[in-house]
Order: sequence, then structure tokens, then C-alpha cells
Amino acid sequence: MKNNISIQYHNDIFYPSDKDEIEANISKIETDEEKFDVKGLLLPHAGYDYILPLLVRAFSSIEKNFDNIILIGSPHQDILSKDSPYNIFLPSFEGCMTPYGPILFNSHIKEISHDGMLRDSYFEEESEFELIYPMIKKYFPETPVIPICTEVFNSKKSKDLATFLNKIYSIEKNSLVIVTANMNSPKKEKVAYDDAMNFKQAIENGAYLLSPEYRKIVTSCGSGIFDAIKKTKVLKDKKWKLLMVEREGEISQSINKTTSKSQIVYHGLGILQ
Repeated sequence: MKNNISIQYHNDIFYPSDKDEIEANISKIETDEEKFDVKGLLLPHAGYDYILPLLVRAFSSIEKNFDNIILIGSPHQDILSKDSPYNIFLPSFEGCMTPYGPILFNSHIKEISHDGMLRDSYFEEESEFELIYPMIKKYFPETPVIPICTEVFNSKKSKDLATFLNKIYSIEKNSLVIVTANMNSPKKEKVAYDDAMNFKQAIENGAYLLSPEYRKIVTSCGSGIFDAIKKTKVLKDKKWKLLMVEREGEISQSINKTTSKSQIVYHGLGILQ
């Protein structure tokens, strides 16, 4: 076993440390037998109490194996000034521990990165990566991962990420790309519903989320990432489809309003075909 393995930082906060507990929760989830030939997934980030059914549905419905998984998420804190002008970060670790054992990162990370991009702190702070690792390890136990933490807030940054993704696909052609992003930032009920609907419409219509038309009405933390995927050569003609939505513990196949007075976040499961 490789020694340079990151510990778990967010276990028992967002997900259980014990594999048997996760398996017991999975056994209660009804899964659809329908399988999909997908190039990518949209997965949310939140506690397993909320999103585990979406994660299980996503991974159990994939019909093929992959040689590599690209996991992309955005930082929820500002990029440190000392790390500027870089906005694409990768871990220096060789893997991360999960309740299912260590998940290994792709050794090509060393070839496609440079010292300015290797910043472990972003992966230690962001729970979104650590939430997805156990599911990857369970359903794709031998598949290595390239985790990317990136801040994409304009067209140039989305082009930079697309260029980086093109480099990965030139090495690992049989890759599954996973975007971990919620459908909207926390908002009051009416605004949250509108933002989630705008997000769904935008990604399914193949719109650029950072365009003037959508910049103010789409508040997803992954907006710029979706633009970069549209600019990636092997993915540019693929289409997103939203399959399931979760909000406040309720799972649905559509985006429903709620009467809650709290801050609402919609979590979506989407596939790229």
C-alpha cells in the first residue's frame, strides 16, 4: 500500500466512518434497474442523510467501467493570494482514506501538474471531494481518481480548465468526469426555486452559465465548471439531463417548491450523455 495517503477530515460530520453503517443505509435505498452509458455525472455535496440516495442511484446506474475518474469541485473559500494566479489545484497525496479503504489518485497527476498546482489545503478544507470518494471506492474500487479543485469565474478561466481537461483526456481517454456542485446557493424558498429552475434549464439547453444571460440568475457553485466541460473537445457535443432532485430531505424527479422559511439548497443528480 502507498504511504502518502491523506486522512479523512469530514467523516462523522457529513458521512459515517464505518463502512457497515454506510452499507446498512444503502440497503434501505430503492435503486432503479435502468442503466446509462454516461460520460459524466453531476453530483451534489451535502450530508449523506440528504444526498445518499442520489449518490447510490448515480453510481449503481452506470453500465460501463472507466480507466480514470476526474472529480471536479469548486472551493467555497477564496483562493489564497499566495496561490494566485493559479486557479486549478490538485493534491500532492497519492490517495485518500475512505471507510472502504484507500482510494488512489492517478499517477499521471505528476505529469500534468507543476508545483504551483499542488495544494493539499484546498482538499483538506473542502468536504465535497471526501463525500464522493467512498462511493467511487465502493462502485469503482480499482479506478484511480484525478481530483481537481478549481475556481472558474470568467470565460478565460473556463477555457484554462478546458485546456487542462483536454490534456487529461489525451492521456486517459476512457475517463468519467464528475462535477460536484449544488443547483443553487442557499436562498429563501422562492429565490431558491427560481435559481434551481434556471440552473436546470441552462445545463439541459447547453447554455454557458457564465454568459450575461445566466450569470445573475444561476447561483450554482459549479457554473464555470459546466462552461469548461462544454469547451472540452471530447465532451462539447454531450448533453446534460437532470434525473433527480433533493431538497430538505425530500427526493423527487422534479423541482418542487417548499413552504419552508429556511435557506433552501436544491441538490441534483444529472448525467452527461
